[in-house]
Amino acid sequence: MPRGRSVLRTIGVLGWTSTLVAVAEVHRWSVVATRRREVYDRYVRVWSRGLLRILGVVVTEVDATTPTVPSGPMLVVANHRSALDIPILLARFGGVALSRGDVARWPMIGFVARRAQTIFVDRGSVRSKAAAIRSIRGRLGDGHRVSVFPEGTTYPGDEVRPFAAGAFVAAAKHPVLPVGLAYPPNTEFGAEESFAVHAGKILARSSTPVTICVGEPHAPGQPSARADAARSAVSTLVGHAREGAEGAATAAAADEPAKPDAAADFVRSS
Repeated sequence: MPRGRSVLRTIGVLGWTSTLVAVAEVHRWSVVATRRREVYDRYVRVWSRGLLRILGVVVTEVDATTPTVPSGPMLVVANHRSALDIPILLARFGGVALSRGDVARWPMIGFVARRAQTIFVDRGSVRSKAAAIRSIRGRLGDGHRVSVFPEGTTYPGDEVRPFAAGAFVAAAKHPVLPVGLAYPPNTEFGAEESFAVHAGKILARSSTPVTICVGEPHAPGQPSARADAARSAVSTLVGHAREGAEGAATAAAADEPAKPDAAADFVRSS
C-alpha cells in the first residue's frame, strides 16, 4: 500500500501542479501588469493548500493568544523541520518564501518556485546572503509577506536553534510574525537523510499531522534583538503546538478509524 500511495500522490502532485501553473499563467497575462503579482500570489496559496491535501498533510492550528495577524507586509518566521514547512506557511499566510539556492534547479519544483517569486539563497555565500536580504527588503517594500526560517536549515525535535539576523535587517521597518510548528517524532527532515528520502517518506506515509501556533506580531526594532526575541517567541509557540499535537493524538487514539487516503480521492476526482 505505501508504494501504491506514493505513485498516486506523485501523479496527483504532478497533475495538480502542471494544471494550476498553466491556469495561473493564462490568468496572470490576462490582467494588467500591476495586478499580476497579486494574481500569482493567490494561485500560490491555492496550490499550497492542494499540495498539502494530496500529500495527506493535516494541519491543525492551536491558539495560544488569539493574535490579530496584520493584513499588510510582514516577515513570517518559524522553526524549520520539514520540506512541508514552506507550503504550510504559504497556504496560511500567502506571499513568498526564502529557500535554499539549489531548489531553483530542481525539476518541476524549481520551476514552480521560480514562478512563485521564491527568494533563493546559498547560505555559504556572503554575496548570495546579501542579495537575499535586498530581495526580502524589496518584497516587503512592495507590500508582500515573506516567510523565512532563521535557523538556516532543518533540525529534528522541538529545540529552536539561534536565529540569524539577516532577514531581520531586511525587515527593519516591518512587523515580524513568529510561528511555531510541531511534527510527530520521526517525520521531520533528519540531518542524515537526503531530500529524496524525506520526500519519499512523505509520499508513502498515510498522513502527516502538523500542528501550528501563531504568535503576536513584533514591532520594528534593532535586528539582533528582534532575532533573539523572535527565537524566544517561536520556542514558546512550538511548546504550545506540541501540547496541541499531543492532545490531538490522545483524542484520535479513541476516535473513529482514519478516513480514506486523500491522494486516492484526489486522483479519482480529477
